[in-house]
Amino acid sequence: MNSNNNFIKIKLPLKTHDPDLLSWALINSGAAGTQVVQEDGSNYIIAFLPEESDQPTCLCNTNNVFSVFLEKLSSNKRFIPDLDKLLLEMQTGKIAGENWKESWKQGIKPIATAGFYLLPSWNQNPDHIPKGKIPLWVDHAQAFGTGMHSTTRLCLDLLVWLRDHDCHPEKILDIGCGTGILGIAAQKIWNNSSLFFVDNDKEALQVTKRVLQLNGLENTNIYQVFPKNESDFDLILANISTPVLVELKSQILSRVQKEGKLLFSGVNTQTRQSFEQAYGSNYIIKRSRKEWFGYLY
Repeated sequence: MNSNNNFIKIKLPLKTHDPDLLSWALINSGAAGTQVVQEDGSNYIIAFLPEESDQPTCLCNTNNVFSVFLEKLSSNKRFIPDLDKLLLEMQTGKIAGENWKESWKQGIKPIATAGFYLLPSWNQNPDHIPKGKIPLWVDHAQAFGTGMHSTTRLCLDLLVWLRDHDCHPEKILDIGCGTGILGIAAQKIWNNSSLFFVDNDKEALQVTKRVLQLNGLENTNIYQVFPKNESDFDLILANISTPVLVELKSQILSRVQKEGKLLFSGVNTQTRQSFEQAYGSNYIIKRSRKEWFGYLY
């Protein structure tokens, strides 16, 4: 994307909406980045939409790009309650291409979780890391896997719970790794373990490689399909949607060793019943954040 392109600045009130989910929808609809701000005591989410598309088949003018963006965003109605009403309160403006990244970066602050301190990729030399926190650099060009989404936070917290309960997995599999944040977090906790990353999205695997480098780690166990000769994992991580978790059940269970652990999220209030029907209710611990759940078996 040409950094000199101008951007449409889109401002939406947050009200009761989940900022994690809304950020995901905005980025997947074409926004280059999002940030949450507070103005006059109210919370807003701001998205930066490039006025010109990188797609050669797209008519590159503001009206066309904005129309495509709105069409894609509107397709998320089943995930975001009252999306139509929210769009009626949308405010738009313009920002110069050379200014948008600095404006975006200013709104992104480090996130402290139970055991980690999540830092944006450009902050390689932070002034301060809270005592007892493990620094974890993330790719804020993505909506998921940055620590913004509730499911990511749940998984990170459950990894810390395992660490604090004297768990020492030697072989770990991150399924649907996305940005790789969960596997990388696990590798930072258990630095002598063998980590395997799997995602059917080639672009996601490239992001995983980039985030590994951001964190000063090397790993060549990165696959687009399950490695055939690898099983007996001590810990399997999967932060993916419930239908996919259910679909992959047999493959997941066949790869975990007898005393191994399973750490799942991507389950919400609507899908909790079908998930628990598939995997059972004999979990070690279940935690919730907003409408999302994390499980450890």
